[in-house]
Amino acid sequence: MSALEELGLSDLEESVYLAVLDRPRSSPDDLAGVCGASRPKVNHALANLQELGLVTRLAGAPAVYLPVRPDLAVGVLLRQREERLGQVRVVLGELTERFQASTRADSPDELIEVIRSPEAIHQRWLQLQRSARTEVRVLDKPPYIDAGNPAEPDLLGTGVRYRTVYDRAALDHPGKLAGIWEAAAAGENSRIAPAVPIKLFIADDRMALAPLHRPQDLASAVIVHPSALLDALSALFEGVWQRAMPLAGFQADQALDDDVPVNDRQRRLLQLLAGGGTDESIARQLDVGYRTVQRQISTLMEQFGVHTRFQLGLRAAELVNGADR
Repeated sequence: MSALEELGLSDLEESVYLAVLDRPRSSPDDLAGVCGASRPKVNHALANLQELGLVTRLAGAPAVYLPVRPDLAVGVLLRQREERLGQVRVVLGELTERFQASTRADSPDELIEVIRSPEAIHQRWLQLQRSARTEVRVLDKPPYIDAGNPAEPDLLGTGVRYRTVYDRAALDHPGKLAGIWEAAAAGENSRIAPAVPIKLFIADDRMALAPLHRPQDLASAVIVHPSALLDALSALFEGVWQRAMPLAGFQADQALDDDVPVNDRQRRLLQLLAGGGTDESIARQLDVGYRTVQRQISTLMEQFGVHTRFQLGLRAAELVNGADR
């Protein structure tokens, strides 16, 4: 389906419209020859295009047509379509309330759906996120459905908030840290915890997705609708969130502690250190050697006036927490 079909144009109407754009002042006979359609069908298409405001007929005879400036004409159609979609969303909300009321009253077992294939889980995972209107909350740990999250950038762009707690083990997954930085740059609020108890996605307070089995493979999952169980999953997320360390706390090349400058690489090292990363995992994530990390840690210990790696980790955690407030 083309973009113009999304605005309600038929194949012939689209062909006639494009022909008018390319050949202003065309007559219906001219357009019929270009589009390979009969004169009556072209006249009908032109009438619809006029009604939509995409073309205009010049006065006089014979009849000839000009295109209306597309950014103005199509812009009006887009706004009209958005208004209709807004009305559909209102109706959808009312229908959902009716559905939830009926399932609460008559079929409590329908508050939980079981999904039994990786493909279906992937589809519902994307659907759950795209249903969110205000916030998506995530507990993130391996294994992964997708290398990235194709839904998140678009939703962040529409104003939907993302709060994500990453299990420290996620940082050892190839390419994961780069994706975390990208998500943070796009607006995700990210934290890291030594151990995340469960993979979890929550859309607003209306729906949650979680694996069904232990260990947490991707063969089956459950969708949880508004219920006491969903409330418990929300409380679980908030408890993990409160205990987790903010991952994106420092600003590059900013003095964080009196006159102590921290560059971009040191900032990332301290973030990983605050999250409990080992020297080996930090070296992998920063794509440097193990000894390079040890030298950088020694330099930071001297800069911050601490004597042990543990003390530096505590100081890093304090700075990250302070920068997040």
